[in-house]
Amino acid sequence: MARREDEMTEHTKLQLSPAEHRIAVLLARGIPRKQIAKRLRLSRHTVNGHVAGMRRKTGSQCGSLPALVHVLLVCGLIPTPRPRRAAPDLAAGHRSLLEALVHEHNRDAVARKIGLSLVAVRQKIQLLCTVTGARTAEHLVALAHGWQLLGARQHATGCVPSAVALPSLTDRHSAATMTGTGSVKVPASRATPLLTPTERRIATFLVQGVEVRDIGPRAGKTVDAVKGTLKAVRRKFGCPGCSQAVLAYRLLSSGSLVPPPAPSTTPPSLSTEEKRLLIAVATLSTRREIGESLGFGGIDTVKRRVGHLLTATDSEHPLDLVVRAYGWNLFDASSGENTEARGAVSRFEDRAAHAPFV
Repeated sequence: MARREDEMTEHTKLQLSPAEHRIAVLLARGIPRKQIAKRLRLSRHTVNGHVAGMRRKTGSQCGSLPALVHVLLVCGLIPTPRPRRAAPDLAAGHRSLLEALVHEHNRDAVARKIGLSLVAVRQKIQLLCTVTGARTAEHLVALAHGWQLLGARQHATGCVPSAVALPSLTDRHSAATMTGTGSVKVPASRATPLLTPTERRIATFLVQGVEVRDIGPRAGKTVDAVKGTLKAVRRKFGCPGCSQAVLAYRLLSSGSLVPPPAPSTTPPSLSTEEKRLLIAVATLSTRREIGESLGFGGIDTVKRRVGHLLTATDSEHPLDLVVRAYGWNLFDASSGENTEARGAVSRFEDRAAHAPFV
């Protein structure tokens, strides 16, 4: 706790530039970034750049916009609003949602935290905005501060400041020791490559289920810089050109990064065929290779079956699927199941294709 308070004291010494302050205040008032750009006569790229600068200054580089507004208010970098109406009497579920909104790195993480589907979370946020008169989720957070509904727990969970060393995975997460009901057999992991601090930070976002296009703003880097970093990580892990899902699996099973947040829901009951498909998604990069390894036929069939698997696991995309499956301990190197799928993977894993299948 003392360390957290010291971090907050350090953040309060920071100052925003005039442009950053104007943008931050407008965000807290519920003005979308597109309208902020028009109002301040700036490009959307410039506005996003200022937002990225605020993330770097506050150490909230992997937080959502509501989480950023929360940190700015806690640090006193923007004024706390005075709501015109009295504080609403929120149910316990709404309070839990509000807390998760400012302490999780994206909506999917919020959904996992409170045990709801992503669609249900979006609906509840809209309902909460209606009840409180908030224009956006960022405005909702600012109003909550005005009503003193939020404490001073400063950072969104999952943030990884560059100065903080990342712990290794415990033995139970290694490919050689994982066990669990309904788990599937996967190839043994290679020796763990060494990653630079920047590669670790970018890779950590990936194993949290954050897609490449969303890592840039959160890490304060351009999308091209993120792609270049991940290209180097792919080379180190022996899978040049592999999909994000394949890279995430190799990172997780290597023990070089922290494990993903454990899903709040129970592991789904998958059929043998779905378990084999899960192996293929985690180890093969293209629909063609997945289809050939499992005998599915055309890529349209693979696309359809992967879509069914995403629905069954409540995943948004294959990267999210692999991260969730790893959190559920569905990859087990000691299981005797799916030897056929493992053999197929062995034939294909050394020639991963150069285009992600999503």
